[in-house]
Amino acid sequence: MFILILSTMMIPTEMLVIPWYVLSSELSWIDTYWGIMFPGIIEAFGVFLMRQFMSGVPNDMLDAARIDGMGEFKIGGKLRCHK
Repeated sequence: MFILILSTMMIPTEMLVIPWYVLSSELSWIDTYWGIMFPGIIEAFGVFLMRQFMSGVPNDMLDAARIDGMGEFKIGGKLRCHK
């Protein structure tokens, strides 16, 4: 799955502009902040950076957060904010 996500980085951004515009148009996001932010929110490079960061966090710290009742998304958010 990770290889598949990274392989999308080989697609030139110019090829994705029209599908992003069509999607923004269908969702009525033209001239809104969502229309600007959406293409950058879910990018292969962002997924790659988060994976690399999370692989460097000690497992003991992740286990302690899980024992404290944090979910996976909350663990990632807290680690990103406090490091």
